[in-house]
Amino acid sequence: MGIILFSTFRECGMNTVYITNPMLKPMLSSLNKEWSIIGCWDNRVDKTKVTALATTVWEQIDAKYLMQFPNLKIICHLGLGTDNIDNDYLLQNEIILRSQPNSGIHDTAELALTLMLSLARKIIPNHLYTRTNQWLEGKPRYQGNHLLGKQLGLVGLGQIGSKIAEFAKVLGMKIAYTARQDKNNEYIYYNNALDLAYSSDFLIVCCTGGIATQSLIDARVLTNLGANGYLINVSRGSVIDQNALIQALKKGVIAGAGLDVYTEEPEVPLALRQLENVVLSPHMGSSTHENLDMMYQLQAQQLNQYLVEFIRS
Repeated sequence: MGIILFSTFRECGMNTVYITNPMLKPMLSSLNKEWSIIGCWDNRVDKTKVTALATTVWEQIDAKYLMQFPNLKIICHLGLGTDNIDNDYLLQNEIILRSQPNSGIHDTAELALTLMLSLARKIIPNHLYTRTNQWLEGKPRYQGNHLLGKQLGLVGLGQIGSKIAEFAKVLGMKIAYTARQDKNNEYIYYNNALDLAYSSDFLIVCCTGGIATQSLIDARVLTNLGANGYLINVSRGSVIDQNALIQALKKGVIAGAGLDVYTEEPEVPLALRQLENVVLSPHMGSSTHENLDMMYQLQAQQLNQYLVEFIRS
């Protein structure tokens, strides 16, 4: 195939990108002007013309969803994890997937640390205590714990887990982890989450999502974490048995939890929202201004690169 002129390429309808989430609008200004852009906010679109998707972690991109786009050639995904995308469907239909494997590592690790500190130092209860003037009234404050010498258990020791470990070392924490294999580093290795939880004061979930880790943190793991232990999840909601977690929090099986992800986002169960021993965050791990700006730029670059490569193929 020779070089196709942009005008011909446009007429063929082979340069149409569908934006799956309104939050991606800041990315649009960086797209090559030869892209035809349609978005989920406009229901009057011809999805048969779509050759590219710009996606996020907040959509369920399963086979049923993908079948709406019979001429789809590429997905450019905002973020690290792609467990919300049906990779088998992509393989069967020869659809390219571009993700961002190095994005949001520092930012997600920061949030994990923030949730851990918030729980340990009782930041939310003491904030409300001070805000409602209970201090002046002489009511007792909420006394927390420092992290020095506490045992941190990491469920997963990939890029995010390793960065969390770096932060925790500075605070003087002892560190252990579980992963598919022993990484032969300075941290203590456990080959299962049950034993790791039993030895931990704080258990941070930072592994990948998907079938392999579905409900990995179940009632047994929570029981082993114990009444003085805290659970933090910056991975995927699917990794934790959410119903078991709610019961554990209600009954005092564990001391508390810091959660950035949930089973059915954006729905957060009322039972979780009513608990006082939980710190809740709306899936904001990598969502800082600085990191999102970089992610938008990379997503646009990936789409633009595909456009040029397709023309030259």
